Amino acid sequence: MADPFATGLGTLFAGPRAVAAVYDDGSSARPIRVIHERPDQETSFRDSVVVQATNVFRIQAVDVAEPAIDDLITVEAGTFRISEEPQRDTQALRWICPAEPV
Repeated sequence: MADPFATGLGTLFAGPRAVAAVYDDGSSARPIRVIHERPDQETSFRDSVVVQATNVFRIQAVDVAEPAIDDLITVEAGTFRISEEPQRDTQALRWICPAEPV
Protein backbone atom coordinates (compact mmCIF):
# COMPACT_ATOMS: atom_id res chain seq x y z
CA MET A 1 0.00 0.00 0.00
CA ALA A 2 1.34 3.41 -0.98
CA ASP A 3 2.17 5.95 1.71
CA PRO A 4 -0.58 8.60 1.47
CA PHE A 5 1.80 11.35 2.63
CA ALA A 6 4.36 10.47 -0.05
CA THR A 7 1.61 10.29 -2.68
CA GLY A 8 0.25 13.70 -1.67
CA LEU A 9 3.72 15.22 -1.64
CA GLY A 10 4.43 13.83 -5.10
CA THR A 11 1.25 15.48 -6.36
CA LEU A 12 2.25 18.78 -4.72
CA PHE A 13 5.68 18.74 -6.38
CA ALA A 14 4.09 17.95 -9.76
CA GLY A 15 1.73 20.92 -9.42
CA PRO A 16 2.00 24.63 -10.21
CA ARG A 17 3.65 25.64 -6.89
CA ALA A 18 6.75 23.64 -7.75
CA VAL A 19 9.34 24.82 -10.27
CA ALA A 20 12.03 23.13 -12.31
CA ALA A 21 15.49 23.34 -10.76
CA VAL A 22 19.00 21.98 -11.11
CA TYR A 23 20.58 20.62 -7.93
CA ASP A 24 24.40 20.65 -7.86
CA ASP A 25 26.23 18.97 -4.98
CA GLY A 26 29.66 19.77 -6.40
CA SER A 27 30.18 16.38 -8.02
CA SER A 28 27.08 16.18 -10.22
CA ALA A 29 24.15 18.32 -11.28
CA ARG A 30 20.69 16.87 -11.83
CA PRO A 31 17.22 18.20 -12.62
CA ILE A 32 14.65 18.17 -9.81
CA ARG A 33 11.50 20.07 -8.84
CA VAL A 34 11.46 22.36 -5.81
CA ILE A 35 9.08 24.64 -3.99
CA HIS A 36 10.79 28.03 -3.66
CA GLU A 37 9.45 30.19 -0.83
CA ARG A 38 10.52 33.72 0.06
CA PRO A 39 9.30 34.37 3.61
CA ASP A 40 10.22 37.58 5.40
CA GLN A 41 12.22 37.20 8.59
CA GLU A 42 12.02 39.77 11.37
CA THR A 43 15.16 40.46 13.38
CA SER A 44 15.36 42.78 16.37
CA PHE A 45 18.20 45.26 16.26
CA ARG A 46 18.47 47.62 19.22
CA ASP A 47 15.10 49.40 19.34
CA SER A 48 14.11 48.46 15.79
CA VAL A 49 12.84 45.49 13.90
CA VAL A 50 14.53 44.73 10.59
CA VAL A 51 12.53 42.81 8.00
CA GLN A 52 14.75 40.73 5.76
CA ALA A 53 13.75 38.70 2.70
CA THR A 54 14.87 35.06 2.79
CA ASN A 55 14.85 32.10 0.40
CA VAL A 56 13.78 28.61 1.42
CA PHE A 57 13.67 25.60 -0.87
CA ARG A 58 11.61 22.51 -0.18
CA ILE A 59 13.06 19.43 -1.85
CA GLN A 60 11.68 15.89 -1.91
CA ALA A 61 13.93 13.43 -0.07
CA VAL A 62 13.50 10.97 -2.96
CA ASP A 63 15.19 13.55 -5.25
CA VAL A 64 18.08 14.50 -2.94
CA ALA A 65 19.07 12.05 -0.21
CA GLU A 66 21.22 14.45 1.82
CA PRO A 67 21.44 18.11 0.82
CA ALA A 68 24.35 19.96 2.41
CA ILE A 69 25.54 23.47 3.13
CA ASP A 70 27.14 25.05 0.01
CA ASP A 71 25.23 22.84 -2.46
CA LEU A 72 23.69 24.90 -5.28
CA ILE A 73 20.09 25.14 -6.46
CA THR A 74 19.42 26.89 -9.76
CA VAL A 75 15.91 28.03 -10.67
CA GLU A 76 14.60 30.62 -13.12
CA ALA A 77 15.10 33.33 -10.45
CA GLY A 78 18.84 32.56 -10.19
CA THR A 79 21.34 30.35 -8.40
CA PHE A 80 21.21 29.89 -4.64
CA ARG A 81 23.65 28.31 -2.16
CA ILE A 82 22.28 26.32 0.78
CA SER A 83 23.33 28.50 3.71
CA GLU A 84 22.19 26.55 6.77
CA GLU A 85 21.89 22.91 7.77
CA PRO A 86 18.90 21.44 5.88
CA GLN A 87 16.10 20.07 8.07
CA ARG A 88 13.69 17.23 7.33
CA ASP A 89 9.94 17.58 7.80
CA THR A 90 8.12 15.47 10.40
CA GLN A 91 7.46 12.60 7.97
CA ALA A 92 11.08 12.74 6.65
CA LEU A 93 9.73 13.07 3.10
CA ARG A 94 11.17 16.46 2.19
CA TRP A 95 14.03 18.74 3.06
CA ILE A 96 13.71 22.38 4.09
CA CYS A 97 16.80 24.21 2.83
CA PRO A 98 17.47 27.88 3.66
CA ALA A 99 19.54 29.44 0.87
CA GLU A 100 21.17 32.69 -0.24
CA PRO A 101 21.62 34.06 -3.76
CA VAL A 102 25.04 33.42 -5.29
